[in-house]
Amino acid sequence: MRLRAAAVARFTLLVLIVSGTRDFQSLAQSPGGSAIAVSSSSEEGLIRSADAERDRGVTLFYTQHYRSDGKLVLLKGSLYAAITAFGVNQCKLAIGTTVVDHYAGQIGKGKIGDTFGTDIYSVQLFLTQEIADSLTLVEATPRQLESGTSATCEDGRACRIHWLELRAKSPVMHLTTTTNDVAGYDGFVKNFDAQVDQFRMPVSSRDAGKELISNLQRVAATCRP
Repeated sequence: MRLRAAAVARFTLLVLIVSGTRDFQSLAQSPGGSAIAVSSSSEEGLIRSADAERDRGVTLFYTQHYRSDGKLVLLKGSLYAAITAFGVNQCKLAIGTTVVDHYAGQIGKGKIGDTFGTDIYSVQLFLTQEIADSLTLVEATPRQLESGTSATCEDGRACRIHWLELRAKSPVMHLTTTTNDVAGYDGFVKNFDAQVDQFRMPVSSRDAGKELISNLQRVAATCRP
């Protein structure tokens, strides 16, 4: 069940990577249609780190047991999160991340078959020294499994993953989010499109996050507004 869930989630994510590549064409021009591009040798280390994270991602296996509208909800599933696109061109960054929530179970007496909830996040920004200095690693529960859903992950551990957080003093990052998790609607819809002052991207481990931070700061040192 675990292997199948992870494999299906990764396949779904692969489809999203391929279909979403065109959104990064202005920054990602590498051969083969990859969503990852490099514009100078100083950025190669950053690209390698982002490329490795795109291949790794992070998976949580969970169960949920709670009540909603008076009905008992019992769900079992897997959540897969990853950096899915990373373009850089003269210190302009375009980052895409995706979270795929695959679950099944029951609500009350009704059964829920295999269901996929997918959230796609796309952010564009200029990598300033201020943002580079703000980079930090945090451990947090993905929005899909936040309090209220009583999620418990394998081995009874907290359902937390590592995130690399970017911050600015003003809303200089343009964030767009798209989801297929909208009641009564079949397909993807854009549910957020605005300037923000922070953004989090999932990373597979603290070491992977530290490597990304180091490479982002190295690139930022060469940037000029």
